[in-house]
Amino acid sequence: ADATSPTSDGSSTDSAADTGGPPTCANGADEIVLSASADTTMTMGCNGTICYGAVDAVQVGKAKADSAFWTQGLLRFAIAPAQSSIVFGSGVVSAKLVLHSLPDCEQCGSAGLPAREDTLLTYPMRSDWVELETHQNCGVDRCRRTSGDNPLGWGANPVAASNNTAIEKGVDFASTAVMTPFASNASSVEVALSAAHLTAFAPPNKDAVSFYFEIAKSGVFVFASKEVKAEAGVKSAELHVTHCK
Repeated sequence: ADATSPTSDGSSTDSAADTGGPPTCANGADEIVLSASADTTMTMGCNGTICYGAVDAVQVGKAKADSAFWTQGLLRFAIAPAQSSIVFGSGVVSAKLVLHSLPDCEQCGSAGLPAREDTLLTYPMRSDWVELETHQNCGVDRCRRTSGDNPLGWGANPVAASNNTAIEKGVDFASTAVMTPFASNASSVEVALSAAHLTAFAPPNKDAVSFYFEIAKSGVFVFASKEVKAEAGVKSAELHVTHCK
């Protein structure tokens, strides 16, 4: 039987179900590259007046290996209507995140925070969180996903944020991480993704893809946010999606 079938965006692929993996593109492949639309560092605390959406980097891990203080990262990509059928369609061959190190970020201190060897854990996550770039009644933290005087928390049945609504694995982000080792002083980290990672937490209108980051042990990786200044010479986070034409 002919395994070639049209996709929702009009491209032609060899069915992944028939070939046992990503589609083989009958007419070749293209790539789209998206830049981050929202990104922030999330700390251990639940303080609605402190947020990091306006700074030039996202810090994941521990600034010092023996520190008791650790941070996570959140990252979102807005998906335009013309891109939605590509990103969430059946013609996705592969995808990857590219995170560019920014060791001399605004909040990295005089000594900087170069990458310290570890494994980056990347989880697909829900996209209905608020970055917010001001420092009063901030957006997302470990107990809040929206902003304002009465923000919503996380979980399957979110209520007004409190310590009882902390972000939850398997509900707010995936149960299983993509594990990406990186070396000390790495200039970038590339996270290999599949089509399933893009669709796992797709919102109903399919207009965004988000990711949650942790460090496996006691390392650190600081990557440039969308607020990074041009003179820094690095790009903000990118999502590359290779798809059948």
